[in-house]
Amino acid sequence: MANTQEERTELEQDVLREIANIGAGHAATALSELLGRPIEQNVANVKCVPLGDVPYELGGPEQLAVGSIIELEGEFSGQLFMLLDIENAERVISIMTGESMREPDTYPLPDFSEMEFSALSEVTNIIGSSYLVAMSEMTGLKIRPSIPALCADMVGAVLGPLLSEAGMAGDRVVLFESALFSDQKQIFGNLFLVPHHGSCDVLLKTLLGTL
Repeated sequence: MANTQEERTELEQDVLREIANIGAGHAATALSELLGRPIEQNVANVKCVPLGDVPYELGGPEQLAVGSIIELEGEFSGQLFMLLDIENAERVISIMTGESMREPDTYPLPDFSEMEFSALSEVTNIIGSSYLVAMSEMTGLKIRPSIPALCADMVGAVLGPLLSEAGMAGDRVVLFESALFSDQKQIFGNLFLVPHHGSCDVLLKTLLGTL
C-alpha cells in the first residue's frame, strides 16, 4: 500500500507540474507580446506545503513584497496568490513604463504610483489567467476568477486575510515554482494555489482521471 501511495503522490506531482509548465509557457508568450521582448521560463517545480508555512516559503513574514490575490469560484474554488519581491516588481514597472528602476537606497517599500500599480496588476492578471487557462485545459473544470487584488506590504500582512479565511494551518497549499526572466533577470517567481475545502481533491481526482 505504501508503494501505491508513493506512486499516487508522484503522479499527482507530475500532473501539477504539467499545469505549471503549461501555465508558465502561456504567461511567457503573453508577456512577450505585451512587453515586446523575449520572456523565458525555467523548468517548473511543484510542491504541497502546509498553509502555515506559506510566509516562510516567501522569505518570511517580514519580507517586503507586492502580492496579488485572485479569488476563484465555480467547479473549483479557492485563491491564486502571486508574489513579486520589491526588486522584481520594480523591474516589471521599468519594463512596462520605460523608466529606470529606483535605486536600492529608496527601498524598503517604494511609494508606487497609480500607474505603477496598474502595470503590476496587468502583469499579474496575465500570469494568473495563464495558469487558470492551463488548469481548465487539463481538467475541463469551469473556473471563474475575480479581478486581482493588489497590495504592497510585508508578506505576513499581505497574506493575513488569506491565511485567516482559507482554514487551519494543516491545509494543503500547492506551490508552483516557475520563474520568468527578461534579459536573464527574474521578473516573476512563485504562485500559490490555495484550494477551499474539498477543491484540492476535486482538482487532483479530475487530473488523475484524465490520464
